[in-house]
Amino acid sequence: MMNKYLGTLLFVFCIASQALAGLDTIPETSGIIPFNRLGIDYGYVLKQSQKFLESVNADGIPFRHFAAFSYEHGWQMGSGKPWREVTNHPRLGIGVRYSKILRRNELGHPVSAYGFLDGNLFRAGRVSLTSRFAIGMAYFDKKYDPAISPANDIISTHLNVYAEIGAGFEVRLSDRWYLDPLVRISHFSNGNTREPQKGLNLASWSVGLRHSVYPLSRFKRHLDLPPQTHRHELLVFVSLFPRQQEFYNSDSTKFIGTFDTYFMMGNVHLGYNYELNRRIRLSTGIDLIYDGTNGQVEEVLLHGVPDKSAIPFGDKVKIGAFVGWESVLNELSIIGNFGYVIVQNKYKGSMPAFYQRLGFKYHFHKGFFTGLNVRTHKFRVAETLEFNVGMRKFLEK
Repeated sequence: MMNKYLGTLLFVFCIASQALAGLDTIPETSGIIPFNRLGIDYGYVLKQSQKFLESVNADGIPFRHFAAFSYEHGWQMGSGKPWREVTNHPRLGIGVRYSKILRRNELGHPVSAYGFLDGNLFRAGRVSLTSRFAIGMAYFDKKYDPAISPANDIISTHLNVYAEIGAGFEVRLSDRWYLDPLVRISHFSNGNTREPQKGLNLASWSVGLRHSVYPLSRFKRHLDLPPQTHRHELLVFVSLFPRQQEFYNSDSTKFIGTFDTYFMMGNVHLGYNYELNRRIRLSTGIDLIYDGTNGQVEEVLLHGVPDKSAIPFGDKVKIGAFVGWESVLNELSIIGNFGYVIVQNKYKGSMPAFYQRLGFKYHFHKGFFTGLNVRTHKFRVAETLEFNVGMRKFLEK
């Protein structure tokens, strides 16, 4: 039961806690200060009713625990620019992480390379409450092979997207050394670009030892910022991405295959943001979603093979309404949405109505941005990746 809700609780915590950023003193000097961090993890493989992950090997050993080791190089944001002080001087960087599934080798042991953002939410003395977001790519040395039983239907490609959210603490040991305990959820998936692909989720406790290249001092925010305006923003983005679909027999017990067929997934995202403060924007809007997989499960059950032309175009289009948030870090934004499909012609095997979105976007021009999102359901099953380009406009008062 705990594993079922841990990801949801951590996701909601990261959304709510962003609003606390920038409320206290800052352990910083001016400029950008590089640091290095070594980390270790120990945690659980989240089985989530997946048959392969619930299996035991010839020695009766189940999938249960994993350990991980990471090295990260990053930059502590110093003072001197308004956005650094508004966001409470976060840390950005790059890292590499090796995850070892203990006592089982069938799944492989991923190596991840990623970029990360550590936020400082609130400070009291030497202790700070922190949040974490990371995204990158992971390489698995093993993948799905139908000749092996039980089949690894968790990972079907060597290269996968790696995403991570977390929350923890920063403990200041000295002006150069910091301890970073953290609880984190890690997700590995190819976004269903190749099936069968259930995706892998790991939950862990970790601790990092961080060393600042230069000593850091404490002082309060000192830049005079202009008055908060609470702007209104309209935005739109367009995304297209192919995916495969898993097909099973009528009682969903036997995997039939993918028929090596790809289906297009698309979205026209129409959104409105309200600038709650300089760090947080509240979001709502409409998703006009094209789902090329809709109706194909039923088509295979009735006729034995998928047929894209058998499903009318209108049945592949659905409309979803969403609410969410956007955490702003200069030109970079981290986004999270909760959506519900309100208009759809359903077939057997249609995706659930409630969906989630987590990702980021970068504003490369005043009115334009590009980004990457993962749209999921059940907080763990990827529907598609959303590589997107879009535009925005602030409304004049």
